[in-house]
Amino acid sequence: MIFPILIFFIFLISGFVISVQDIRTFHLPLSVIYSAAALILIFRFCYEVNAGILFAAGGISAFLFYFFIRMITAGALGMGDVHLAFLCGCYNGIYDFFLSSFLSALTGSLFFLFQRIFFRKSIRNLRLPFAPFMTVSSLFIELFRIVKIPEVLWQ
Repeated sequence: MIFPILIFFIFLISGFVISVQDIRTFHLPLSVIYSAAALILIFRFCYEVNAGILFAAGGISAFLFYFFIRMITAGALGMGDVHLAFLCGCYNGIYDFFLSSFLSALTGSLFFLFQRIFFRKSIRNLRLPFAPFMTVSSLFIELFRIVKIPEVLWQ
């Protein structure tokens, strides 16, 4: 029971550090990303080997998915976000990562539109730190899984 709690706090603390760094400088600390991913995968493998494999596959598929998005958008998505996708995939796993990605894209887009409409900022000059949206959506998906909201809604 201790491993899921450790994994949660590792992701929470590293996600906070990464998000603050992204907001301040638009650069993500790769050492924090890959240290947290390594610790998460070690604890996942210690907890259950088969689950560790699925979460490692989630990290790899997340990295490839975001790298593909970066290639087709001609670099609109930063390479740091691609590396952060690996961490989020290791945290959420292969099944929940795509839901987390959709949620982060949705919240990021809504925030972008909010800034565009209410603050009249030009789209060309507007840069969006995407790491906070990725981190919060990954944590929300974990909370969604812990609370078991779908089971509560369907009863």
